[in-house]
Amino acid sequence: MINQRKAGAILSYISMAVGIVVGMISVSIIINFVSKGDYGVYNVIGSLIAVMGVMDFGLSGTITRYYTRDLTLHDKEKQENTLAIGTLIYGAIGLLAVAVGFGLYPLIDVFYSAKFTAAELILSKKMFIIMMINFVMSITTSVYTAAILAHERFVFSRIIEIVKSVSSLALVYVVLLYTQSIMMVVIVHTVINLIAILARIFYAKFNLKMKIKLHYFDKALLNSLTAFAFFIFLNLIMDRIYWKTDTLILAAVAGAEAAAVYGIAATINGYYLNFSSNIASVFLPKITAISAKTEDMEEINGIFLRIGRIQYIIIMLILSGFIIFGQEFIRLWAGEGYMEAYAFSLIVMIPLVIPLIQNTGISILQAKNKHAFRSIVYIIIAVLNFAASIPLAKLYGGYGAAAATAASLILGQCIIINIYYQKKIGLNIGHFFKVILSMSPPIFAVGIATFFLNRLWLVTEWYFLLIKMIAFCVIYFVIADIFIFNQYEKENFGGFLKKILWRAKK
Repeated sequence: MINQRKAGAILSYISMAVGIVVGMISVSIIINFVSKGDYGVYNVIGSLIAVMGVMDFGLSGTITRYYTRDLTLHDKEKQENTLAIGTLIYGAIGLLAVAVGFGLYPLIDVFYSAKFTAAELILSKKMFIIMMINFVMSITTSVYTAAILAHERFVFSRIIEIVKSVSSLALVYVVLLYTQSIMMVVIVHTVINLIAILARIFYAKFNLKMKIKLHYFDKALLNSLTAFAFFIFLNLIMDRIYWKTDTLILAAVAGAEAAAVYGIAATINGYYLNFSSNIASVFLPKITAISAKTEDMEEINGIFLRIGRIQYIIIMLILSGFIIFGQEFIRLWAGEGYMEAYAFSLIVMIPLVIPLIQNTGISILQAKNKHAFRSIVYIIIAVLNFAASIPLAKLYGGYGAAAATAASLILGQCIIINIYYQKKIGLNIGHFFKVILSMSPPIFAVGIATFFLNRLWLVTEWYFLLIKMIAFCVIYFVIADIFIFNQYEKENFGGFLKKILWRAKK
């Protein structure tokens, strides 16, 4: 299993990279083949279905946890029973999803008839039906995904995701080449997802010899599943409300084309969020082990600062790079009609820096079983964001929606949670920010200088843009190696950069 873990870890990063590249290429292809209105409808209905994703209730990870326990104990009957109860729960959730879908379907007219054209409303309804079928298929078979992960078959899981991404891209291009229909894109995604689901079921049944059988109704297990999943569920609600409802609101008050532009910004912000999350998750086992041995926060504070520094270096490279090259990038990637996405993205990306460089704090809260406060705070700010987005989007369009998201980010994830870290958890937040600020002058200097130099040579071809971006990355890390890196960072980032430069010279 160690090889599975190592290979799975490597493939998880490959899968993330493939997902980002494929996603960006897919968006570019779709935008070039369909109208802005159709792409806006696609974003709106996709966001609506994503919000419905909270109906997983955090159970997928919870079932994996309990099934793993049964595997460790070699209790065959409990294994089968846990999967059976999970299947019953997901079956009930599937029926609930269908009922919710029937309720939401007529509301598409209610919320969007004022701003959508008649053709866009018809397209919305057709798209909603297909996406709902896809969602129900996925959620009712989630127990197979949970079981595969419990068996630590990470390689199979990651390969499935990579194949899904690449095959989706290829088929989307082919169908758009011949049909120019956004509906065909939705159908392609649904068919490929069905094939992936069947592959997981086949693998679980025939390779893992997985059996689902209800031996008895385990009320204690049901209660445990519910209790463990509750705060994960709260985080899911926060995540969906926070990041998906802006598009829904903007479509209702400003139309499908406004939602299309905002959707580009949301896509960029989604990739931005992904970059730092994987680093922090790697340290959860170590933080958990330290927390189990002692309440002394010295070692945990050291990890929090060390990973925070690394994340700050990476996040500021991405942010400063986007500030410098973002307009050229969006013009080449999405087109002139989507240029407002640059400002929408930056309004959210800048305040996101603090929570992104403090992702390790989430692992610390989980290790100490004190994540309830964070979940509650984030639910509150998600609701505030939703409430503020409606009037601000009416007044200022995408700028208002982005400003509401940024303001709630600052309140909840920058101010309130840092007070909690300092007062209740024992993290030395004052020292953390003192160190981060001391790292900033060289980063700001190279960013500002490059920004004005770039104004002298704005490009309209990918080749030249990539050259500029690579040059900036090299300069950024050279400056960081001289003025910012400590010994640990020099051994990692500095050594890696020197190897690249040495090979380039050869």
